[in-house]
Amino acid sequence: MKLTNLILSILLMSYCGLSGQSLLLHNKNANGQGTYYGVITDNCTGSHVVGVTVEASGNQVFTTTTNDTGYYELLVDAGMYNVQFAKSGYDTLVVVDTTIAAGENIEINADITPALSPVVNVTATLNQNETACTVTWQMSPDGTTSEPNNGYGRGVVNFIIAKVSSFTPCSNPANGIITPYGPPDPNNTYDVSGWSAGYNAFAVKVVYECGESDWAYSNTFPLLLNNEIAFNIDLCNNSNLAGSDVFMIGRNCPWDSLQSVTDVDGVSRFDKVIKGLYHITISNPGYNTYELDTIPIIVDTSFNIELSQNVNPPQNLLVDSLTNIATWDEPTTTSTILGYYISLDGLIIDSTNVNELLYAFTGLTVGQTYNACVNAKYDCGISEQQCYSWESNVLSVYDVPDNNFIKVFPNPANNLLILNSTLPMGKISLANCFGQQVFSYSEEDDVYLEINTTNFKTGVYILKILINGKVVSKKIIIGR
Repeated sequence: MKLTNLILSILLMSYCGLSGQSLLLHNKNANGQGTYYGVITDNCTGSHVVGVTVEASGNQVFTTTTNDTGYYELLVDAGMYNVQFAKSGYDTLVVVDTTIAAGENIEINADITPALSPVVNVTATLNQNETACTVTWQMSPDGTTSEPNNGYGRGVVNFIIAKVSSFTPCSNPANGIITPYGPPDPNNTYDVSGWSAGYNAFAVKVVYECGESDWAYSNTFPLLLNNEIAFNIDLCNNSNLAGSDVFMIGRNCPWDSLQSVTDVDGVSRFDKVIKGLYHITISNPGYNTYELDTIPIIVDTSFNIELSQNVNPPQNLLVDSLTNIATWDEPTTTSTILGYYISLDGLIIDSTNVNELLYAFTGLTVGQTYNACVNAKYDCGISEQQCYSWESNVLSVYDVPDNNFIKVFPNPANNLLILNSTLPMGKISLANCFGQQVFSYSEEDDVYLEINTTNFKTGVYILKILINGKVVSKKIIIGR
């Protein structure tokens, strides 16, 4: 917006004497009103400007537009006004603090300057071989077309295309060196095969009849800086090679961020990785994350990486001193668990399958302290140990020797447990190692009983039988 002191040609004067049609028009003022009038011209071409919005703003706002000869008349109330002349494609011009009296006619002729608007949305697209670049742009909203070679729009003579180089990728291309090409290529395509490796951009300037616009800059693009990077990812058990996530995060400008997933052969490729420093992360569920920090990428490179399996140990190992039964929880892992190794005082003595989370130690000495450990078995290794120490008290409570009057068999049992007694049996119960009762029987005077154990989980149980007012307890193992 230009104020009065910036106007190149404004004629401002009170009406002193007019003739002809203008005199008749301006003598129509009435009811305490006056008239602004005049002709608006283009100060570049000297032609009259049609459709200029003329606005007088004071206590009220009055508006009109110029006709096809650039002429306007604006009837306003007496007072003080700022008179503004505005049209798209021109710089807005304002005459400030003009006072008009009732019945007065004030002529304001103005020359308005075409706006030297730059283009917008300059886009540079490099071809696959990095030998040529296509440059496109659009005229700003006050222009009429995006075509660079015909129908330029109001006052547009041509465009100047320039190469921009010698700037950092994270700075404004305006800080680079501008080398003009001249008028645009008919196909908007420019040979870059002779350019040096680095970060580049294009700039476009509009040549108007009355001057040139500012430069408008394209996106920054790397030239001859891209590398092909391949990752060959192996898993320790060669299972399901597809699905490993590969991330490359730039550690320096332009802070590029890339992501890919390995195919069925365990391969992930990046075709265009800009030279620089990268943090590399490779992950796969059930395997330990592999990381490489601040790795320089300056040439085509292949990485051969084997992911190690996540072999977490069992959790919450506990041994009940009254039963010598060890229990534990599964490891926190998404890896496949094959089973568990059981150790006693540093020696592996047995193993269990993946579904067995307990183990019964036998033949231990009452009052002696023992140390039990459990390792999880994986197809790529063995976890660290989870250990627990305790003092065995099992014989003092449960390990009652067989009596001549009762037999319990088979032990270990599979699907059937048989009780055969020479004395009548009273209440009978069977509880798991957690003390949860899984079977009870209270018929009196039976000497024979079969217990179906098909639906009982494998593990150690405690059988209690009431005979002649005394409780006989036996340790029962149910296996499959």
